[in-house]
Amino acid sequence: MKSYGRGQRTGSDAFRGAKGEVLAAVKSTGWALQDASAEFRADKEVVLAAVKNNGVVLQYASEKLRADKEVVLEALRESGYALEYASADLRDNKEVVLAAVEKDGDALQYASEKLMDDVEVVLAAVKESAYALRYASEKPRADKGVVLAAVKKDGDALQYASEKLMDDVEVVLAAVKEHGFALQHASGQLRNDKGVVLAAVERHGYALQHASGQLRNDNGVVLAAVKQYGLALMYASVNLKADKGVVLAAVKQYGLALKYASEPLREDKGVVLAAVERHGYALKYASEPLREDKGVVLAAVERHGYALKYASKDLTADREVVLAAVNRNGNALRYASTDLKGDVEVVLEAVKENGFALQHASKELRDEKDLALLAVRASPYVLESVSAELQADTAVFFEALRACYHHDHGSAITLAEASVLTRSGFLRTIVDDRHRALLQDPERVFANHLAFPRTPGAVIFTLLESYFDAPTSTWHCEVRRGLGGADSFSVKLAPSSASTGSSAPSLAQLSKELAKGLRGSFIHLVIDDVTVDPLEGEKSIPIMRPFGEARREAERAVALQR
Repeated sequence: MKSYGRGQRTGSDAFRGAKGEVLAAVKSTGWALQDASAEFRADKEVVLAAVKNNGVVLQYASEKLRADKEVVLEALRESGYALEYASADLRDNKEVVLAAVEKDGDALQYASEKLMDDVEVVLAAVKESAYALRYASEKPRADKGVVLAAVKKDGDALQYASEKLMDDVEVVLAAVKEHGFALQHASGQLRNDKGVVLAAVERHGYALQHASGQLRNDNGVVLAAVKQYGLALMYASVNLKADKGVVLAAVKQYGLALKYASEPLREDKGVVLAAVERHGYALKYASEPLREDKGVVLAAVERHGYALKYASKDLTADREVVLAAVNRNGNALRYASTDLKGDVEVVLEAVKENGFALQHASKELRDEKDLALLAVRASPYVLESVSAELQADTAVFFEALRACYHHDHGSAITLAEASVLTRSGFLRTIVDDRHRALLQDPERVFANHLAFPRTPGAVIFTLLESYFDAPTSTWHCEVRRGLGGADSFSVKLAPSSASTGSSAPSLAQLSKELAKGLRGSFIHLVIDDVTVDPLEGEKSIPIMRPFGEARREAERAVALQR
């Protein structure tokens, strides 16, 4: 039999045949009942099994079984919403409806009108779901016990209470303490009650918008509101927007509340400093003289570098201010003066914080290879923003490719994976045939296997000693793997290299030897406590003191020659 889920149909006559098969199906998923034959949809055992699995499949049961109390109660145990499919008589049965609303309060909508008017039933419903109050008749909505139960669960349910209870202090207080915005549903009289409004704004400061005009001019109420949420200042009276104590409290809670302060307070250095120290972007709302104040602007950009956007023209040309901004957010370089976009130190700091800052530097600095390398290490996708010449640079390309994979995966990348990345995703718009050829070049394998310090999963090899045996054209190396003991490796020169008198194989060749047994792993190679840059892999292995057997063989060879 096919697997069965909602919206799937077996379309099989066999499914309508043997009872055992039908029982197995509905026990697996109650929705199978919809495809059962009329005979089985009228079979109590089958329907009971189905509704135990999914109550709302009661809708597919025969009319007789939808009027069967035992079957319906079983369905309601699984889902209160199954009440919708019960017979009219059972939707008027208090025991049945109580079972439904205690499971899912909103099932009250399917009860008979008589039971929607029953206080006990509605109380049970709102205890499970406060919003079930909307389905109740006028009588329960005017019952204080029912409404209190609803608003204590969710204050917003106050909107479904009777007008009389919307004017009841106890009910409204309970509502606004649970949900401050419930104040909007209170009577006009209670929206002018200081105790009620204080309770509301202490819960949600923004509820101040629903207070009476009189209380929006009350220092105590507004102070409580802005301490809970600074932007509530927008609903304060004009007088209190000019009150320094209120405005200070607002901007200390949310700096951007400065926007709603009176003009004289946006010219007050103490107020503005408090705002920008909380949220640098508040500088936008400071008076022009304060956006020319270096102390204020420094405080702003140290909080949010992008606040440099709102500094005066003179301060965007101030080296100290711009350095503070780019140290916080490298991309703040976009708002620096033209001269500072060409300042090497400023751009370097910006790129260190965010590689993409390079795109805001002067053209001359965007063409600097060292800056490009630093930028792509921090943000590999910035490669798409550098000059075409740097995009074609082998060192910059491999740096970006490796950094990209590290950032996204935190693990090694094979050359094959790199090739796929350039075809189907990363940098596909700028990778050319030259780059793809590099990815297939076995002599570039070191760029895949050597890693930066602290790369997750990197294997650290420290080159301890080395010796070149000229007669056999073999370079003997002793390395320590991680913190373990020493291992010996020999790298034999290719005949062509030996015949040309090459003194040593390259670090790339050594890297490949080390990588042979560690396929797919990064290698972090250290020589004289210095990390080997994979892109410098063509450099020869340094001559280090001979060791062990290699040294003894060398000494014997010298003795024989003598």
